[in-house]
Amino acid sequence: MKSKVVSTRVVPFWLLLTLVGLLPFAAYAPALSDRYGFRDDYSTLRESQDDLRTTLNFCASQGRPLYGFFLARVCNVVGEVDNLGYLRAIGVGLASVVAILMAWSLHRRIGLQAELAAAIGLLVALLPSAQVKVAWAICGPHIFGGVFGLSAFLLADASIGKKNWSTLGAVSLVMCGALFYQSDVMLYLVPVVAAGIFYEGRHDWRWALRHGVILFGGLALAFVAIKVLFAAGIFIASKRVSLEAAPLTKMVWYAQHNLQEAFGLFVVRDVSGRTAYGWALVVSFSVLLTLWGGRSAWQRGRARGVIWFGALVLGLLLAGSVTLIASERWATYRTLWALAAVVWLLVLRPLPVFTDWLRRLFLVSCVFVAMACAYWNTRYLFAEPQAAELAIIEQAALRVAAIKSPRVLLILEKAGESRAPLRWLDEFGSNSSDCEWSPKEMLRVALRSQGSTGVAAERAMRFKSSLDRPVDTSAYDVVIDMRLESLR
Repeated sequence: MKSKVVSTRVVPFWLLLTLVGLLPFAAYAPALSDRYGFRDDYSTLRESQDDLRTTLNFCASQGRPLYGFFLARVCNVVGEVDNLGYLRAIGVGLASVVAILMAWSLHRRIGLQAELAAAIGLLVALLPSAQVKVAWAICGPHIFGGVFGLSAFLLADASIGKKNWSTLGAVSLVMCGALFYQSDVMLYLVPVVAAGIFYEGRHDWRWALRHGVILFGGLALAFVAIKVLFAAGIFIASKRVSLEAAPLTKMVWYAQHNLQEAFGLFVVRDVSGRTAYGWALVVSFSVLLTLWGGRSAWQRGRARGVIWFGALVLGLLLAGSVTLIASERWATYRTLWALAAVVWLLVLRPLPVFTDWLRRLFLVSCVFVAMACAYWNTRYLFAEPQAAELAIIEQAALRVAAIKSPRVLLILEKAGESRAPLRWLDEFGSNSSDCEWSPKEMLRVALRSQGSTGVAAERAMRFKSSLDRPVDTSAYDVVIDMRLESLR
């Protein structure tokens, strides 16, 4: 008797790309359907109505003039909180483009198996770094940096061996991406690192060096361009635009913060440690799979093992090089997208040796968990808490608008408190009303939505904020208490 050979059906790559492009819209549905704003969303909305150059100048002062130019004009069109969902939709769309470009690069240019490449592309678009950008309306255009970076890789890789202007075009794309958001353009590196992590002999060190020259050449040109703009007095440099003066201590800080957060993959850290056990479990799992991947590379020969190790070291350092070079030390998720993407490569390195059904089961499980986390984080750490804050402000705005010269006292939320189940810095679960300027901007935007009477009240308003409620509030016409204890 002849034994039956069970063959695994191959899923067409076009179908995988379609899923990769559509699934982020399902994962980020709360960002599209819910009505809310978050922190700088409100001030940017108001400033873009008053003077387009305000937003442009602020963003350009931090080395992102293209981002500022785009954001100011889009927010001028958006106009009000009701339309912020459209701006967040741009972010979701750009994240989907990043997922598709990543999957295409890994499969067509690097040679990864189609299902693995598609899964990595989708997982990259579902990382916490992407979640912040999608859920925070004004951060959505940051993703242009990633789109430009991956497009530059594809253009540069397609031009190898050809005498044309593609290389110059790739450098220009990197430069434009950096002038949107420097950290995101580093996604260019992910396919290059993948060629080393999943080394199959298709690419050599000259190929990797050429891509490195294109990437960092484009970044250098962007740096020179912004310095020229500062020197010419067109824009004024922010104090945040400075280089790290203590690289050794910065490396230690980087290992203690950015690297650890990146290895946590889809688990968000919490300032109060409420996710500590889950985060530690995922980090341990990530490290074990990384070591397994390294072992399998070394088993295939010393040369492959050395290439894997070099890709690991250079990938983890270069993907976060913007953070390492800059003097600022603020471990936010929105700045480590490329680094976390490199970690996904390391974690998934053992999969090529899995059987087809086991590899598919693992990838589907990862995608399911990542989508569930992305949806939960977007809804419960952004949409619902911010909608609750906005509702309090808008109710108060109705009373303020009825007074010709309103005197308003706003009791701020404490920085350590949050309406959300967990909180991380100024991102996940953060309050818009735990600082003086943001709730004031919320109120100003809410008043403008009341029409001419609201605009008049905004102009005549005398506003004061406080962390504590005074015993005597008779000097104020309206008292807005944002504290959680006032709701209990």
